[in-house]
Amino acid sequence: MRQVNGALLGALLISAPAAALTPQQANVIVIIADDMGVDKLGSYAADADPDYAAEASYLPDTPVLDEMAAAGVRFTDAWANPSCSPTRGALYSGQYAIRTGVGMPTGRPDATFLDPELDTLAEIMEDAGYATGLFGKWHVGENDPPEGWTEEELWYDHAGETLEHELNPITHGWRRFVGTVDGTLYWYQPYSSAYTGDGGYTDWIALDSECVDCVTPEVTVHHREDYATDATVDDTLTWIDEQTEPWLAVVALHAPHSPWNVPPEGCSYRAEGEAEPTEFIGIYEEMVECMDRRIGDLLDGLHDLGDLDDTLVIFAGDNGTEDGLSEGSFDDDNGKSSVYETGLRVPLIIADGKDLDRRRDDWRFNPDWRFSPVFVTGWSRAVSAPVHVMDLFATVAEVGGADASGGVDSVSLMPLLRLGGGDTRELVYSEAFEPDGTGVAAIRSGGWKLHTTVQEFPTGLCRVGYELYNLGVDRFEQTDLSGVEFVFLAGLQAELNSLVASEPGSWLDVPDC
Repeated sequence: MRQVNGALLGALLISAPAAALTPQQANVIVIIADDMGVDKLGSYAADADPDYAAEASYLPDTPVLDEMAAAGVRFTDAWANPSCSPTRGALYSGQYAIRTGVGMPTGRPDATFLDPELDTLAEIMEDAGYATGLFGKWHVGENDPPEGWTEEELWYDHAGETLEHELNPITHGWRRFVGTVDGTLYWYQPYSSAYTGDGGYTDWIALDSECVDCVTPEVTVHHREDYATDATVDDTLTWIDEQTEPWLAVVALHAPHSPWNVPPEGCSYRAEGEAEPTEFIGIYEEMVECMDRRIGDLLDGLHDLGDLDDTLVIFAGDNGTEDGLSEGSFDDDNGKSSVYETGLRVPLIIADGKDLDRRRDDWRFNPDWRFSPVFVTGWSRAVSAPVHVMDLFATVAEVGGADASGGVDSVSLMPLLRLGGGDTRELVYSEAFEPDGTGVAAIRSGGWKLHTTVQEFPTGLCRVGYELYNLGVDRFEQTDLSGVEFVFLAGLQAELNSLVASEPGSWLDVPDC
């Protein structure tokens, strides 16, 4: 159950009737943006480059997310993994990809899926009494296709049907899933990862499954023509409205990932009469703006349902912006899939729903708020401590009173959300790797960051050199100090080797070249 801080508890004892003191678990909503780095969010724009916001031609308007940052805590040095599936696998398991094996985007026949034996965030929260729902994008693997399917069959071929079949999100403890098991909105062949080339944000296949004490899971196949960002928000609110117990909802938006499709008229903040964009970067900008507006609708919906004040609201990116969509200082030919800062550093904003409610135009004091969960103290705080999106596993578990012991690499952000302080992580680590053992990794301690790469040579796999950067003075990693700062180099190498030693036989357990 949720713990109430001492000062608040004292106020409650003075002013509240005894019956109102029953502890209350907070609802949690985790919103994930797909392929959106810090360069595409207004409240982050000037963190690394003060001139960027003024110089960028395609910096989306994001008033909802900027307001969320103003009402809560914004982590300026949050890392993800370099691509979708490794980040999601780490978030849902609380373990590094070096342990789970999910080091690359799932969808290829040789990709590693999230192990069903792991205790996922959904499972530990369900054990703590929560309803769990995931809406949008799964992308951490799919189990075998429905029985009797041929190699040529697509989910699209079964639109409108309900099949006996257990989807991978259901296997991993989500009791309601509506969305795509794969990473994009193209029509998907689940076991060969073949794409037809058809599909998009208004022409996609949603799989809908619910399993609460069910014996034989079923999945209904829907051919959707509503804009995917709209649909995911609507599906989430519909499910939340049905809940009678504390809930955890993950809103895993496809936006602004490709395919780049212009949102419906009026969804972005484009001025009336202004021409519709035709270039990918302009369409991407509008997709971010539509996402921002629909997140506003999601918060409005929670307010209307009376749930917002009892909800912890989290927004995060899953990796940096795709190379080719960045500008200015962020256009370094790296981005998504790299372990440079442009590939790893993502938005991470956390706010109490009560504080979001309190800033609304129609705000009126609600006496029930005295008993609403309080996790974030101090408005509009920017926290520069290095953290990882994976830390949401331990954070959400602490909110719900769940057992997070299986998430051995996740560190709760709660001490950073509260002004009282507490233990935080000393190291942050990120990686991406292929099934053949090649890959890239980065580890950071304080302002110092180390890169390494594993490549295949005739003699076998080995680590190809190291790069060392001082992020405190070199945010965009222009000067490699590995040939100068030997003490910091050796220290981070030792930390990396210690991590590898904890997982013998992993992809990084290879010699230096």
